[in-house]
Amino acid sequence: MNKEKIISTFIASSIVEFREERDFLRSELSDINLEYLDSPLQFRFFFCEEEGGAVSLEGSQNIINEKIKACDLFVVLFGQKLGNVTCEEVILAVEERQKKGTPDILICFKGKPSGAVYEWFSDNQPELLENSVSFSDEEELCRVIHNKLNGRYKV
Repeated sequence: MNKEKIISTFIASSIVEFREERDFLRSELSDINLEYLDSPLQFRFFFCEEEGGAVSLEGSQNIINEKIKACDLFVVLFGQKLGNVTCEEVILAVEERQKKGTPDILICFKGKPSGAVYEWFSDNQPELLENSVSFSDEEELCRVIHNKLNGRYKV
């Protein structure tokens, strides 16, 4: 009997700026497990607004941080705004990766990153810019994440 391997993915972003993308991802990514019915792999997706027992803009950052520390893939969406909490979450994911080798980190920019966003990455996490991806809409973002999961986790 195959043991189930759960691959946890944390989706981070500004909740307000990416509300539509997050709703789309929540709906579309839930179907990815259908592709792995004959596999021990199962994917779980976590969104910060769902953690802490209630959907809220504030949430419980301690609970969110624990999910980030435990995830296999950390996906962060950036647009035109640079949120302090989102930047702190990126730094936490990078620190965890340096300590234990996970999570994989996927930086996704909606369009071309704004000057402030690009400058922050250049100053703080330049290596993440090298492997970042851009997307134009929700469907393209979903394909990017789906391809990352399929490319990384093979049966």
